[in-house]
Amino acid sequence: MFNYTTMFLLYFRPCFSRQATFNWFVVAFVGLMLREDTLGVTSIVRALMLPPHHYVHLLNHFHSTALELKNLLRYWWLWVAKSNLAYTHNGCPILVGDHTKIPKDGRKIPSVATLHQESETSSKPSFFRGHNWGCISMLTGTSKKLFSTPLWAQIHQPVNLKGVDEEYEPMTTRMVSMAFEVVKTLETNIILVLDAFFSAAPVFEKANVGCSPFTITVLTRAKKNVVAYLDPIRSKRKKRGRKAVFGRKIKLFQKFTHWNKKFLTATATIYGKEETIQYYHMPLLWRKFKGNKILFVWAETSRGKMIVMSSDLDIDPVAAIELYCYRVKIETVFSVLKNVFGACNYHFWSLYLLPQSRKPRKKDKKEKRISLDPAKTIQTLNAIETFFNIQAIVVGFLQICCMKFTKEVSDKANTWLRTFNPKAPSEFIAKKAIEKVFFKHFCLFTKNPIMDLIRDKQKGGEIEGNLRMVG
Repeated sequence: MFNYTTMFLLYFRPCFSRQATFNWFVVAFVGLMLREDTLGVTSIVRALMLPPHHYVHLLNHFHSTALELKNLLRYWWLWVAKSNLAYTHNGCPILVGDHTKIPKDGRKIPSVATLHQESETSSKPSFFRGHNWGCISMLTGTSKKLFSTPLWAQIHQPVNLKGVDEEYEPMTTRMVSMAFEVVKTLETNIILVLDAFFSAAPVFEKANVGCSPFTITVLTRAKKNVVAYLDPIRSKRKKRGRKAVFGRKIKLFQKFTHWNKKFLTATATIYGKEETIQYYHMPLLWRKFKGNKILFVWAETSRGKMIVMSSDLDIDPVAAIELYCYRVKIETVFSVLKNVFGACNYHFWSLYLLPQSRKPRKKDKKEKRISLDPAKTIQTLNAIETFFNIQAIVVGFLQICCMKFTKEVSDKANTWLRTFNPKAPSEFIAKKAIEKVFFKHFCLFTKNPIMDLIRDKQKGGEIEGNLRMVG
């Protein structure tokens, strides 16, 4: 597992044109993987016992224009694909997309806006200030134990600075644009699973354009007020005027009562548990989708009733229901990123950005903030996304370790668990195992390029030459 970690880090060397930038990326990655607390960049300094002046160097690294985040992420996507751990349906990897909202009170943090909380939890305020993150992940593992491996995270709200003209894409279609980038890199067809928030016509239209010669199949849950139409009845007699485009209007949720005798019975995995469900499927015309057909799947499960929408009319309806239920895995990885690894505990702020009130205001989206140096402020925003995405890569790498080195992770962690999962260890257990493996090699003064780099940073120096595998 230790050699695999070294090989993984050296794999990213071609992403960086400068050796120093790559060295600091390795330091940041290892620090985010080994740190005991989640208090931002300072926790990296404490975890690796670096001299205090390296704190400024780390800040400069995250702000550096030499670190191209998209290039780094493309290498990460290719590594995940080459690991052969992706969960597929008919040879297509499954991508899951969703949003998560992070409260931020910093008055000089860029792109902070007033957000509305749709959560049903009464402990959260209705409106607060923060960042709205859009994340896309890939399902990895097997049906017995699935991980949602994070691929890419972006702040899905405008920069909102005076003097900066940006073409802002709506949050719904922006998720499809992110999926397009993954498709171009992996060069394969994918299935994109989304929540009911994305059951909008522009999402299906953008995915329908395609990324030739590859396609994106959108799978989402319908809202309760959705309506569709049957095919028009063609009369044999010729009549004056335009021919009918749509047939009879159907209120979909009412069909749970009217069509209950037509429902079929099948066994499906619903949110991790196998059960018997009642389902029915039919392709119908959707007026919002320019009159094109969408496959609607009605399902009655132990969790209630739901209607799944698919842009692929030939997909197996039971498989469509199961794939949508796997969408909950991204909520799990959000919890891991926030609560276990502290990916959202960043404190990057712009010196040039004029302070803004902490009080939530609905006018924030209309009023543009003032920055004395917009380019530097956007650089700070890029630093936030870089910090979050490197932490996401750390979590994804630990998930791969859980699947590739299941026994070694369980043995090396040597920690007490009240509830033990025999299928595969969690990211937290993999983190504990990696900590003990690294500590052992530190104590044994192992000759290794990563160990040599960290020891050199602890001394306050700069290692020269290219990092390479030893032996």
